Amino acid sequence: MESLPLLLAKLSQPQVSQAAAQSPLEKEVVAILVGVTVALAVTLLISSWKIFQKAGKPGWHSLIPFYNTFAWVEIVGRPAWVAALLFVPWLNIPVAMYLCTDIAKCFGKKTGFAIGLMFLPFIFIPVLAFSRARYLGPVGDDTSPTSIG
Repeated sequence: MESLPLLLAKLSQPQVSQAAAQSPLEKEVVAILVGVTVALAVTLLISSWKIFQKAGKPGWHSLIPFYNTFAWVEIVGRPAWVAALLFVPWLNIPVAMYLCTDIAKCFGKKTGFAIGLMFLPFIFIPVLAFSRARYLGPVGDDTSPTSIG
C-alpha cells in the first residue's frame, strides 16, 4: 500500500488531457473542417438574403430563426400552417420536399433543380441566389387550405 504523501504527489502531477494529446495533423483537420463549415454557413446566409430580396422581402428576414421558415412558406404561397409542419419530426421531410419543388417553380426552374435543392442545397441555393433567375410569384394556392403539393 502506498503512503499518503506518494498518493498526493501522484494526484498533484498534471494529467495529459485528450485535447493536448492530439497530433498536429488532427488539429489541422479539425481547423479545416471548422473553416469549411463556417464558409458554407456564411455562403448559405448570404444566398438566403439574396433570394429573399429577389422575392420582394427584406433580406434580414432570412436571418431570424423560425420567422424565416414562415417567410419561405409565404414566398412560395403556402398557408402558415405548412411552416408549422416543418417542426414536426418525420412529417417535415416530405413537406420540405414539396417546398423545394415550390421554390424552384417560383423562380422558373424545373423538377431537376428542385431535386438539387433537396439533396445539394449548399450548391443549388447559391445558384438560385446569384443566377439570373427571377422571382415569378407564388405557386401555392392560398384559397385551398388543404393543398400542399
